[in-house]
Amino acid sequence: MSFGLFQKVREGSVGWVNRDCGFGFSIHDTHTASHDGKIAMFLYGAWHFIPPVTGWTAHIADEAQRAQWDGTDWVTGVLAMGTTGAMTRHSVAEVAHTAAAGAINTAGLIIPNKASLFCVSDRVTGAITGTLTTFSAGIDRQASKFSSGLSPALDSTFTDPSGLETFWADTSVRIFGEDGDFTFGQITLAAHYMHYAAPG
Repeated sequence: MSFGLFQKVREGSVGWVNRDCGFGFSIHDTHTASHDGKIAMFLYGAWHFIPPVTGWTAHIADEAQRAQWDGTDWVTGVLAMGTTGAMTRHSVAEVAHTAAAGAINTAGLIIPNKASLFCVSDRVTGAITGTLTTFSAGIDRQASKFSSGLSPALDSTFTDPSGLETFWADTSVRIFGEDGDFTFGQITLAAHYMHYAAPG
């Protein structure tokens, strides 16, 4: 069942008392224990408090994500969910990195343990300077695992899939100057992956 709920905020900690007709808010006991976990909706001049049902979906506006109620919490990125709580999820983890001087930078982006990775994408948000003319994205001992020949120019991007691969430990993404060093610049990187939850 799909429930056309528009959640302005996940926790209901800001603004659920605003009377926007038809908007819903997930309530936690920071407001009122009697409605903890329910959806608050202002309809026809009054507040209504509705307990979510497993399988309901919502758009969480302040996270720009769709979420599904799994019987306990709102879970993002759900592709499929079994009757016992087994779940396949798709996630995108993003990090904004400021390049430091040197040939190798650890970007702060972590591919989680047991994640099935599709792609590491990037966009240069502040022109990368230094002695390099191209750079790559990868991991330790595999400098071009995700991409190579990347341009340091402002707004250059990379979105090619790297081929589905499962990682068996938390793994740091690094960027590598291919023919020189970084001096400065900004780049946003994103890991696109699936992960899984066992039956409850």
